[in-house]
Amino acid sequence: MVEGARSFSAVEACQRIAEEIWSGDRAHLGERVGGLNSEQAVRARLRVLAGPLAHAMDLVPEARAALDTIEFVKDDPLTVLERTEQMVAAQFSGGQATLDSVAEPKGETARRVGRLLVIQCVAGRLGRWAVRDAEIGDAKLARKLLKHFPQTGAKQRSSLVIAAEELYRMGQFEEAARCLLDADRAQRSPDVLFKAAVSYWKAENFRAALWCIRACLLEDIADFEGVDALLKAQMVESSLRAIVERSDEFSPKEMLKHLPEEITQSLSTTIDTMDRVAFGPRVDAAKLVDDLV
Repeated sequence: MVEGARSFSAVEACQRIAEEIWSGDRAHLGERVGGLNSEQAVRARLRVLAGPLAHAMDLVPEARAALDTIEFVKDDPLTVLERTEQMVAAQFSGGQATLDSVAEPKGETARRVGRLLVIQCVAGRLGRWAVRDAEIGDAKLARKLLKHFPQTGAKQRSSLVIAAEELYRMGQFEEAARCLLDADRAQRSPDVLFKAAVSYWKAENFRAALWCIRACLLEDIADFEGVDALLKAQMVESSLRAIVERSDEFSPKEMLKHLPEEITQSLSTTIDTMDRVAFGPRVDAAKLVDDLV
């Protein structure tokens, strides 16, 4: 059976949609999952999405009762998540749904109810919200990457990006990535997250690199510096996914020897492309691949 037509609980369907968006297996053109770089940003997005539901005539009584108990500004994230799950289970008939019926429901009210949960599931993987079991791995990694950063002001952001570029040119790739993630707290952009992914790749921290590039690809297409930038980010995600999928079998250096042939053939091009796009021409890509392998 095609998974889009398979029946799940309505809550599980939302969780699976969020997982597919995070992994790049589902387009997010109608989801607006970008810009979630803080808990405050998540709360603001949820408030905007939930606002029209207060006057929606087709919101079922059980879902309305759950909505009336949610204070998006001050309730703790787990409470908001639990009550949103109650709304979803009530709004979708019998609590059952297919991925397709949740992703493209009939009616604006059902769409908003489902989106409320999808956004929280994505935000959990970004380390900005409460999580369920399927999201714990990504959330732990996100919190590990972000835990040391104080809140960054907009004035500091450009200085941090400049510092990251200098650290990168000095070969201090982990430090460059940390500066970039610090800058990300002030304002999220695909460009900064792309550079962070490049930096972590060069540091051979492939899981962190994959997390960064997936966060990058959540951003709105209009925020990328052209179609080429989007395609390059997708290329990097694909290569990193292949590497991480084998990371439990081999060490980083051994892993690169055991990648599928089509990945190894394009690895030099990928490294050269992402390095040049993010930080300017500075590496011999073929030599880098030889050193890694």
